[in-house]
Order: sequence, then structure tokens, then C-alpha cells
Amino acid sequence: MDSNDKLDPTAKPNEEELDILVSKLINKWKNMSLDEDSDDDFDPDRDDDRPEYANDELWSRRYYRWNCKKTIKHEHFDPLIHDKPISFEESTRLVAPEFKYSVLLTSPDHWDIGSLMTCEKIEPDSDVPLDIVCQWIDDGSTYCLRKRSVPISKPGNSNCKAGEIVISTFRGVWTLSPNVFCKTQRWVEGVTPDPESIRFVNEKIPSIPTEDIIYDWIDHDWYRWFMISRRASGTLFFEAWPQLSSYQKYGLAEGVAKHAKSLAGFTSEYIETVTGQGIEGKCRLGEREDLPNWKPRIEPRASREEYKKFVEAKWEKKNVVPPDPGFPFVLQHRDLIPTNMFVTIPEDPEEKAEVTAIIDWQSLAYHEKWQVATAPRGLWSYAVWNQEDGGMWQWMLSNALYDQGFPLELEFMGHLVPKEHLCNYGLPREREGCDGQQEGIQADTKDNGDSESFEKNIREERDNGDG
Repeated sequence: MDSNDKLDPTAKPNEEELDILVSKLINKWKNMSLDEDSDDDFDPDRDDDRPEYANDELWSRRYYRWNCKKTIKHEHFDPLIHDKPISFEESTRLVAPEFKYSVLLTSPDHWDIGSLMTCEKIEPDSDVPLDIVCQWIDDGSTYCLRKRSVPISKPGNSNCKAGEIVISTFRGVWTLSPNVFCKTQRWVEGVTPDPESIRFVNEKIPSIPTEDIIYDWIDHDWYRWFMISRRASGTLFFEAWPQLSSYQKYGLAEGVAKHAKSLAGFTSEYIETVTGQGIEGKCRLGEREDLPNWKPRIEPRASREEYKKFVEAKWEKKNVVPPDPGFPFVLQHRDLIPTNMFVTIPEDPEEKAEVTAIIDWQSLAYHEKWQVATAPRGLWSYAVWNQEDGGMWQWMLSNALYDQGFPLELEFMGHLVPKEHLCNYGLPREREGCDGQQEGIQADTKDNGDSESFEKNIREERDNGDG
């Protein structure tokens, strides 16, 4: 790119200069070729069964190029907001072993963890090695973590399935002992790991229950962080839902909302994490290329002025006016979903249930206040999705958060989430046009003191196809 086509972040171009710059970039990128092959005749729906695409890599390659070119030609494409695609080879390139090889059982009760650590069970009557970095007792047995003298560059051919609880492209959780787990997630310079966020909460807001960290570290060679932690007390809320009464569910929603309010007592003038780093994703205008799949995008923290310009530009071409970000930004967990909370299950349905732990703190950051109560209304991940009545939790949590002073922006949520999600997960069709202001919402969404009747009303609305 020519030097005069670059965006100077320190300059303040007028609207005409900015339009000229954007036009230049769009024209260049529309004519780009990701490689010499032409994908103009490729149609992912039509060509799904063609013999030449029996090879998954070839199919993925063609689809990636086709999608990149389609994105660039899209009428809403803006090079100051969207990423310039990179080649398929660069996008899929790996610089470290796949995440499924992060924790390997090499022999009974002996684990390789990343490039740096080994974990082993110490046999009865055996001495604890002198070179351990930590130890714990679980179910009557002692386990220890030891650091390798020389890091390994690649995993061996050991069992990568043993102890596996969750595994995805960029994260994983394994059981090391009956009540102790190892969690890992991708990392680059600037990422705020889970343990950093947990320690902040433990120190600043000890009333919020979290998982108990035994040890954590960053594996620079394998670009990921690791955390050893104890099993949280209580039952996963996702699993506890059918055993809880309506009274207990509402009480839990109020408890979670109070924890959210405690977090929101911490504020910042920047979109940032608790360590002062930028969050994953884009929060400011600027020309940028896409990143390889393995690498999260961590840019400098965004000031309120930078963030506001980015959001307004992002929605301007769609003729959507985003909510006022509201300042200052408030601290929020940003992933208070049913699989990230543990609770008690009292036998007496009239006894209050308690939140015993909130986990997965990697999304903890200062962000817009309206997101706290609004997100549960339309994001399917907030529902107890394996239960017929699981969508009601979205209502309960959102209402409880509203009662704690978090505003609702329901109209804007309709632009963020597919309409079928809004209808299926607790946001009735008649509320899609709501102006998102405070007046009228409380009377419309609360139950006049009878939680059972409110729950019945929600179920009837959903069964009638209205929510």
C-alpha cells in the first residue's frame, strides 16, 4: 500500500479526506486475489457433493477464498472497520501443537502439560520431590507439579483423551485428580489470562465466589496459558435447573444481579481489561489485516472517543443508531451463562438457593453498561437450552439486572441477534420495537409480586409463538 494511503492515527482528517481514503482502499481490496485460482464458479451449496471436493482441505480452501471475496465485495465493507483477508495458508497456519495435545496422560497418574510442566501422583510412603512448583492433596492422595529442565517442542504419542472434559480449537479443560482441573486457552502478548481476572475479583470483591486457583503459568512456546484449580462447590446451574423451584430461580437471578452490580462499581474511561490491556476484538477505527486462526486480536485499549467513533461508523451504513455507550465504562463478567455458575440445591423449595461459584473470567472487562442486562434477552447462550422452559432464565436474569440499575436496549438487540433467536429465547415479537428506554419496561416485564404467575405468562407467550 502506498504511504499516502495509510491512516495516520494521530491525524484528524475531515469527512471528504476520509471518504477519499476509504474509496481508495475499497477499490484496491475489491481487486485483490488471494491466489492465482479463480473461485468465481464456486458455489458452496451447489458444489457440496462434487467429486473434486471429497478432500476436506480443498473444500475448505475454496470456501475460504470464496467467502473472503464475497466479504470484500459486500456493500457494507469498510476497510477501516473490517479486516483485509489473508491467504488460506496463513489463516490456517499453526505455530504450536493443537489444543487437544495440551494435556497428555503419558502413564498412569502422570501427565505432560504443555511444553513446560509435568504432573504426577506421589505414591504413599514416597518422598515429595524437591523440585516441585506446587502440590495438593485430593481424595487422600498427594499430587505435584514439576517444571521441565528443557521445554519440549512437540507432544508425544500419548493419550490426549484421558481426563478430557472440554476441548475446542483454542481452549480445553482436563481432570488431573478427582477434584482438580487443568484449564488452558490461547495466549499472545497483551491477553489477560483467566487467573489475573480471578485474582482481581478475589482481592477487590471477595463477596463474589470464584474457583480456587492452585497454580497458573504462561507457556510462551506454545502460545497458551494454563491454570490448575479446584472443583467449585455446588452444582452446575445448567444441571441444577430442573431441580430448583421458581422461588429459588428468582432468588438466584437476584444474587447474580447483585454480583454484577458489585463488579459495575469499578469503572474506567477505556474499553480494557483489569490489567489495563485491550480486550479481544476491535474497538477502534483503523486499517488491519485478518489474523491467523490461532492468534487472538489484542489491540491497545480504546478510549471512549475512539470507541464511540468505531461503533457509529460500524452501524452508520446499516442506518442503525447504536445506544449511547454511557460513561464511564463498567466492569462486567460478560459471560454469565448457566454453564459458568455453580449453585446450591436446597431440599425445601421455599429455602433460598445460593450462588457458590462463578467461573470463566477471561471475558472480564470494562464495557458499555447497557450490555449487562440486554445481552441475556437475546443471546441463546444465556438460556438453559436443554430444558423446555430454559428460556425463562433469560427473562429472570435480565429483569433482576434491570432492577439493579442496568438499562435495557431491546430495539438495538434486535439488530444484533437473528430474529429467530429473539423469538425463541425470551424476547417476544411485540417487544422488538421497544424503544429500549426505562419507562414502561418494569411494568411490562415484571410479575406484580407473583413469580409463579409471571413464569406462567412467559410460558404461555412462548407456546403461542410470541416468545
